[in-house]
Amino acid sequence: MLHTTNWNATDNTNPYIAEGANWDSVGFIQWTSTAPGNNSFVGTGTLVPSAVPGQFKFLTAAHNVDSENGTGGTTPNGIMDALNFTIYFGDNTGANGATATATVVVPAAQISVHPNWQNGDGAGLNGSSSQYDLAVMTFSLANVTGTLPSTLSISTASPLGLEGTMVGYGSWGNGQAFTGNASDGIRRAGKNMIDVVGTTVDDPANQGITVQTDFDGPAGQGHTIGTNVALALESSTAGGDSGGPLIAGGMIVGVLNGGFPGTGAPLSQYGDRSVWAPLSTASNINFLNAAGIAIGVVPEPARVCLLGLALASIAMRRRRSAMVAA
Repeated sequence: MLHTTNWNATDNTNPYIAEGANWDSVGFIQWTSTAPGNNSFVGTGTLVPSAVPGQFKFLTAAHNVDSENGTGGTTPNGIMDALNFTIYFGDNTGANGATATATVVVPAAQISVHPNWQNGDGAGLNGSSSQYDLAVMTFSLANVTGTLPSTLSISTASPLGLEGTMVGYGSWGNGQAFTGNASDGIRRAGKNMIDVVGTTVDDPANQGITVQTDFDGPAGQGHTIGTNVALALESSTAGGDSGGPLIAGGMIVGVLNGGFPGTGAPLSQYGDRSVWAPLSTASNINFLNAAGIAIGVVPEPARVCLLGLALASIAMRRRRSAMVAA
């Protein structure tokens, strides 16, 4: 967040938290890997319209649910080694989701991963895999406790040059001296201009088609692409924001894959670049359709109430985060 704002407040006097409260379709995922060490992780995702009656769809990053990513698992790529994933919705869910407005438990068998996603089983990131970093979690009312929010629709139009809103539950700090305060279960949202849609050659880890934003400081610090004018809520992303949406025109146009320090500064400081899997490519549109997501649908803001029924390398890092116990 901009160091010139009230970035360190943990209530609505922080403008990024106030903006985050507008996006209740976004939730966070928590899971524990069955790989050695049993590491727990958090990530972000979004409730999106379903084309299948009786099913709900939650869009996130493939590397969020390919839970061996960086944990030493032995299962084949794209097969989760966690048995269940829990989604929490709420403006301030806390590290354990205790005050979540809705809690959803999704078995690994109900998750689909883009067929072109390649994480490598320890071999590292495939150079063009960032563009396919998509997964869809499917659940029914039987998986839900609480009140589900409304869905957020998907656009397949190119967002190049538009103002984007990034939403996530990840680590937080300011762009001048980012220290990576651990995810606290608070949803934050910020703004950035969408400067790249397509290929870029300045970072060898991102040879495929991606959407990119850069984190400009209030005096243009760290500028690398597009305009050097920071927006009022200019921001970047950090660990735990993986899978979160990039929103333009009120619809999702990208899913967070990761990022890299575009100016050589530390990650998530001014100059940091965020990388998003685009939703405008034919391959990704085909995957979303096959996963049962209704693309381009603008639903009525319906809510569901239930009672008692039973989420890097040197130059590139995934913005999924290990969970720090309170």
